[in-house]
Amino acid sequence: RIGASFRILGSQSRAAGVIELSRMLADPRPGHRLSALWAAERGGAIEAAADIARLASGDDDEAVCERSLRCARVLLARMA
Repeated sequence: RIGASFRILGSQSRAAGVIELSRMLADPRPGHRLSALWAAERGGAIEAAADIARLASGDDDEAVCERSLRCARVLLARMA
């Protein structure tokens, strides 16, 4: 899933990739959320910022919270 989401972010159907990332960011498995954060950061998925902020402010998994903060910083820097 993650490879497909990352490739879609760079293709013409970016909206489909963002939808898939949103699904992964909401997945109950921390590993899937971490993978989605990686893809969002690498693909510059600013569209997923609200989902990423939600994770950064209160995910149950500490690693997901930390990775979310880092991802949000990278995406904000790209917006500037």
